[in-house]
Amino acid sequence: QKVKKCAPRLSQEQIARLDSIGFEWCTSRGISTWEEKFKLLQDYVKEFGNPRVPTELDTVEYPKLGAWVAMQRQSYRNEEKRSRGEKP
Repeated sequence: QKVKKCAPRLSQEQIARLDSIGFEWCTSRGISTWEEKFKLLQDYVKEFGNPRVPTELDTVEYPKLGAWVAMQRQSYRNEEKRSRGEKP
């Protein structure tokens, strides 16, 4: 039997409830904002010449950058599907 996969979505109420208790939306060894991860990606591109970050990349210099990049790509694909009226 095939199990349906679905992208989890939070309601605005659920987001507000989590915010009300100080929920940290992004945590990764002290790097907690999208902008900081983007800066790491820029540094990676300067060093390696491209944004093709291996998914498993998790170093002191680039903490969990590979997983973050993969998540950005997945989020993009999900939004593309939603814009076409498809389920992610």
